[in-house]
Amino acid sequence: MIGLGVIRFVLAMMVLMNHLWLPTANIIGAHAVTGFYIVSGYLMTKVINEVYVGDGGILRYLANRALRIYPMYLLVLLTSLAFVAIWPNYFQVYSLIRIPIGGAEWFSNLSLWRLTDSPTIIIPPAWSLYVEVFFYLVIAFIGGSRGMVVLWFLASLLYTAWMVANGYSFADRYYPLGAASLFFSTGAIIYFLAKEGRQYFFDLFSAPIIYGLLALFVIFPVAIGELCGGRHWLGYYGASALFAILFTALVAKNQLSGGRIDEFLGGLAYPVFLTHFFAAGLVNLLTGNRFSVTGHANFILATLVCLSISIACVKWTDPFIERIRNQVRGHKA
Repeated sequence: MIGLGVIRFVLAMMVLMNHLWLPTANIIGAHAVTGFYIVSGYLMTKVINEVYVGDGGILRYLANRALRIYPMYLLVLLTSLAFVAIWPNYFQVYSLIRIPIGGAEWFSNLSLWRLTDSPTIIIPPAWSLYVEVFFYLVIAFIGGSRGMVVLWFLASLLYTAWMVANGYSFADRYYPLGAASLFFSTGAIIYFLAKEGRQYFFDLFSAPIIYGLLALFVIFPVAIGELCGGRHWLGYYGASALFAILFTALVAKNQLSGGRIDEFLGGLAYPVFLTHFFAAGLVNLLTGNRFSVTGHANFILATLVCLSISIACVKWTDPFIERIRNQVRGHKA
């Protein structure tokens, strides 16, 4: 049975493919990000209720979240900045990748604050980390209350319906904090449903059904083509609904932990998410810009380089960070 690690790795690879491979370019990334949001909403609500309780719980939770996000991010950011400064023609593989201009751009890239609005993003997918950090804060203060989470979910659902009814663009329904609220609150709702034993028929989901749902989720925007508005409508919300069903089934069957391989793949997810543009730049440098950034050859080589970098991060960087996180997590107030 697949576990959370496999799910996170698949989502990260979907983001990579969305950016670096022409057949899937700008098709399979958006719903992968909403999948990450749903997972985060669930996990953050779970730990705020079960791990970070008592005096100082919120502070330990926020410290642990910062340690999860920032050390790896800053390492990749500073490395990318150095390479962009030295070899801009090879590493500016995306329009927003360049040396920041002015204090506001530097601050946004270093802190993630309002990175969604920055004209310069050294690590392009990192805009979603700003969204993640914002909702970590939201969950810190309301995630412990089932009633508040229900109200949050209903308000998010109504806001999303209002945006759709008023013809908001896909960008307006994807990038802003308000647009992401529905998916984080969905994850939070899943936690309370599981806690109260309200999984209903999800307990009956067999392994083939779960694998089938995952496969359908990955290809959903591609499979439906332009049916019912294509990838920006049914392909976006429909795929996110499929993921919510898939994830709820995993929670109901207590399958979030899938063994050593699952744990290993899960560990690769975050560095893959952060380093795939840098990997594409390295391929450009090594091949002298021989291949198209989204061509088949560059995609294969960049994927191999990205996975190699990610394995190195898991082996040499993660253990040091995890020791500190475990101390924060296990501290008794």
